[in-house]
Amino acid sequence: MVQPTTLVTASVATAAAAIVGYAIYFDYQRRNQAEFRRNLRRNERKQARVAKEEAEASTQQQRQSIRIRVEEAKEEGFPTGVEEREAFFNEQVMAGEMLSQDRRNYPGLDITNNLLTVVLQLPRLLSLLWPSTRVSRSTLPPVT
Repeated sequence: MVQPTTLVTASVATAAAAIVGYAIYFDYQRRNQAEFRRNLRRNERKQARVAKEEAEASTQQQRQSIRIRVEEAKEEGFPTGVEEREAFFNEQVMAGEMLSQDRRNYPGLDITNNLLTVVLQLPRLLSLLWPSTRVSRSTLPPVT
């Protein structure tokens, strides 16, 4: 009866020999046959083209998603009065801070977009956000 260790050793040696043999065969084909090299280049170009198309499709999908979210935000409507805007702003800041704790959570970005839509004055926005930021005043440009 054959020992299990001998059987395992023979199997591993056979697999290693097959892998080394294929590597040698592949290298020989790559070096000596022009058609093989052309096929390799074609495959590389095809894979690069497919990857580029997938990246473009992903970008288009993200843009479409952003457009849909912006349209939804426009349909919701935004407050027009000063007090209403300030109350909406404070509510959205609190919700955004809660949602932004989880870095994978995208509704925090929607809330930030809502804030920027409602508060059109940059100095006012910075003065309201100042307590929640960890940036020193020397790193920010002057606000005019």
